[in-house]
Amino acid sequence: MAKIKYPKIIVDEYTSPIEATARPDASIDDCHSIIKEKGYRHLPISNDEGQTIVGLLSQRDINLFMDNVWEDAPMKAEHIMRTNLYIVDYDSPLEEVVFQLSDRKIGSALVRDESGSVSGIFTTTDAMNALIDLLHRQ
Repeated sequence: MAKIKYPKIIVDEYTSPIEATARPDASIDDCHSIIKEKGYRHLPISNDEGQTIVGLLSQRDINLFMDNVWEDAPMKAEHIMRTNLYIVDYDSPLEEVVFQLSDRKIGSALVRDESGSVSGIFTTTDAMNALIDLLHRQ
């Protein structure tokens, strides 16, 4: 059986733009509202209106901690955000990014644009959309 040669597909073809962020000091309730309103599963956390991403909250993270009550203060994004971010360049090979998501057991990669700024997010949902698209091309 002949091996099929596939064209190089870059992650940017299936990356979703980042359209909303929250500050590290945002309450979990506020972050949850943004996620629900926008229909997101991941919310980037930024100190400076989206210019520098310092963390990431997932819907799952929020669900796990939503009911926790702190005696001194309400829980904030900075208390539960993930800071070990997986960041790739827009022209990274799709297959490598998908492999890394699977291998690291993570749900998203932040994507840097040509200027080096994080402007997009590639999630497991985007990976499934890519799979569907690629299967339909054949």
